[in-house]
Amino acid sequence: MRKKFLHLIARWSVTRTWWMTVGILVLTLFFGYRASTLQMRTGFDSLLPGDNPRTAEFNRILEEFENESNIMLLAKGNEDSLKAYARGVKPLLEDFDKWVANVHIQIPEDFYRRNALKLLPPDQLDNFGSMFYDPNLVPFLHNLNNSFEGEYQRNDEALQSRRDELDAVRFLDGLEMFVDLQSAVMNGEVIEDVGQKAVDAITFGETFMLSPNKDMILIFIEPTFNMMIEPAELQESVDGIEKIIKEASTQYGVTAGLTGSIVLGRDEYKAFTSDSWTVSILALIGIFILFVISFRMWVSPLLAILTVIMGVTWAMGFSSFLVEYLSMMTAMMSVILIGLGIDFSVHIISGYTEKRNQGLDVQISMQETLLRFGPGIMTGGITTGLAFLTLMISETVGMQEMGLMAGVGIIFTMLATIIILPTMLVIRERLLKNFNKSLPPKDVSYPFLGRIAEFTAKYRWIMGIFFLLITGFLFNRGVNMSVDYNYLNMEPVGLESIKLQEELIEAFDLSSDFVMFTTDNLEDTRALTRQAREMETTGWVESISDYLPDSDGLEEQYRFLQDLRRNLENREIRKQMSSHDMNMYRKEMERLEANIIELQDLAFLGGQDKVYDKAVKLVGEAGDSLDRGNITQFINALDTGLTKIELTYFQQQFSKAFKSTIIEMANTEPLTLDNLPSEIKNRFTGKSGNIFIINVYPEKNIWEDSRFLYRFTDEATELSEKATGLPPIFVELMDIMSKDGKKATYLAIIAVFLVLLLDFRSLKYALVGMVPLIFGAIWMTGLMEISGLKFTMMNILAVPLIIGIGIDDGVHILHRWKIEKNLDIVYRSTGKAILLTSLTTMLGFGSLWFATYRGLGSMGIALFIGVGTCFLATLFIIPAILGLQNKQ
Repeated sequence: MRKKFLHLIARWSVTRTWWMTVGILVLTLFFGYRASTLQMRTGFDSLLPGDNPRTAEFNRILEEFENESNIMLLAKGNEDSLKAYARGVKPLLEDFDKWVANVHIQIPEDFYRRNALKLLPPDQLDNFGSMFYDPNLVPFLHNLNNSFEGEYQRNDEALQSRRDELDAVRFLDGLEMFVDLQSAVMNGEVIEDVGQKAVDAITFGETFMLSPNKDMILIFIEPTFNMMIEPAELQESVDGIEKIIKEASTQYGVTAGLTGSIVLGRDEYKAFTSDSWTVSILALIGIFILFVISFRMWVSPLLAILTVIMGVTWAMGFSSFLVEYLSMMTAMMSVILIGLGIDFSVHIISGYTEKRNQGLDVQISMQETLLRFGPGIMTGGITTGLAFLTLMISETVGMQEMGLMAGVGIIFTMLATIIILPTMLVIRERLLKNFNKSLPPKDVSYPFLGRIAEFTAKYRWIMGIFFLLITGFLFNRGVNMSVDYNYLNMEPVGLESIKLQEELIEAFDLSSDFVMFTTDNLEDTRALTRQAREMETTGWVESISDYLPDSDGLEEQYRFLQDLRRNLENREIRKQMSSHDMNMYRKEMERLEANIIELQDLAFLGGQDKVYDKAVKLVGEAGDSLDRGNITQFINALDTGLTKIELTYFQQQFSKAFKSTIIEMANTEPLTLDNLPSEIKNRFTGKSGNIFIINVYPEKNIWEDSRFLYRFTDEATELSEKATGLPPIFVELMDIMSKDGKKATYLAIIAVFLVLLLDFRSLKYALVGMVPLIFGAIWMTGLMEISGLKFTMMNILAVPLIIGIGIDDGVHILHRWKIEKNLDIVYRSTGKAILLTSLTTMLGFGSLWFATYRGLGSMGIALFIGVGTCFLATLFIIPAILGLQNKQ
């Protein structure tokens, strides 16, 4: 049947050339239209199966919580400019309600001003509550020091978590502003609402989300869309937001950029879109140049390029019936098909050119070419396609689609080449008026390949021992290949979103890569939040329970608020400061300094650098020759700069504001889910109203240490089966792909062997055909390890893929051997074709190295190495085996 098909194509391409041309053009137009309908989706969630619990939960969260796809705006500059920029850019963004729902530049200050005391845990009422019983300055400082010592000196669990560290930094930041305001008053500066500003500093701290050294600000942009929208729409929306924040940044003298999962998705889409064209063009140019050099002609190479373009168009068009969109694994499918599909053209052009140069006419040359090379082309295409199709056993959608598109695409491209290229070659002959001419005989083979094959066969034992030693060495290196779990290493180099994400982690201990839990009631939310904070790998946890009091201690809390309010209402504000008060003021400030030094030492021993650095700003460092801490300088200046009038003024302003602020905060109005501000409620409550989210941030960058990534993920998944987010999805994806990659490799080997057995109808030839494949795969992994490459989520696919790709060379050699039984003839003729096909395939895959998306580059270089090693195995291993058989 195969011979009949090939004979029919050879005859029709000569006798019905123009009918074939019309049919080819119609099919190309149809499949071209279908290919244009393929869309692209990036993100790891699109690679896992839709029924995967983590993926299903992730998609449910995106539907329920649009703000879970927050865009993070990071700006750098001086403190005043950053705050002015935040205030200025907020209305600009919110005016574009098509893209932006809300912009969060500060903590919800109004909410805390009414409800902060209600949110104090019951076990902290005695310690922190005592701070607020007396609004006068000196008693307040005394109570502040008592609370400070109770929290950090007499508490064995102080600074145990990242939340404790961030709370301490926030507290010290407030003290710094409190001291600076006092210093300004003592220096005679007039500050509007100085008392209220001092109270806000000590009760709320910094309301803007500034970094500890205040040279960076974080702004959350809540978009009206999420990652699930069409990629082109995603790009338009993010580009629009980016344009607004960039233009505004120049007006305020700051630099600003965007990061977060949505922004990274935009960047990946742009990279894939750009890479697919750039890499495809580079591959075609490289292949064309190789063709021209090899065949010493330019028309045939152009026809081969045109054929492969049409073949890939057919394959991609047919794929549109099989998949809904291209993922990050299938985005470069056109490049893969170009690299592999050009092989079929090489064999046909090589064989046809050889026959024409032997003096045969067009029809006989075409028949001889297809009948001699066609079976190998079809067997190679089918085995490669089957090897790809074995990926469909994978649990991941990404690998399934990769296997389906590549498998069907290779077979389609192979059939398209067999149909299209002979017709084009005949058209060329007709146009050049060579149809009825016989060309003068000319040797266009590669004799050096024949000599290498005969040399290897002659000295097969020496060569065999040598290559077995090489194989053993490379096998030993290959088994030590490590895995790179840092997905950021697959992203394009120099992306602003990646750089900003690293700066975000460094400055704020906050990452856009966090774990999410959901619950259906507040009690479970509170319990799960508490458990998440006890995780060893947790840095920060946020949920709606942070904004609602615990019902268990509610009665005690309201009793405390009533007592506090009653006490404050009866307290009088001192109008004068006595000499005793001034002495006590100095002692309490010195005591505060000593307490900060104690906290600084505690932070130094515990490795809490941010607490330590913030304390340095207040009290300096031990061994400093000059006093450079704010509070230290202030205390030293009290001897000469302090007057009763200035301190009395500050006492009156502060105490009056403190009293009114705490009385308002000590209200006993119930705080429930129903009366929470919408900006808080909507952030943590789903659209349906009966689902709540908990966000758990890791204590450090999860991508720098794979062991930490697994620990963080394991702890999260032990707490809840619903744990989802990029870390658990990525870990599960890597585990599944590693497991499926092994299964696909074994299945591909079995499938390829069965096809060879069916094709050759000989166990001996089937086994010989597998030899270069096995050797080539071992050499590939060994050379990858020597080159310093690591397995990634992308290039790990190279191992099962090379099973299908690497089999072609041996198949063509064995098919020709069965006819010729002469190594010199086989290798100088068919060897030339497989050398050229290997080089063209290596050029095709090698062009992926120039992709801006480094994940594709890593896969391209792995396949580049693999194709090369399989050719070398075919050149040096098979002749030794066939030479031994010939002698027998």
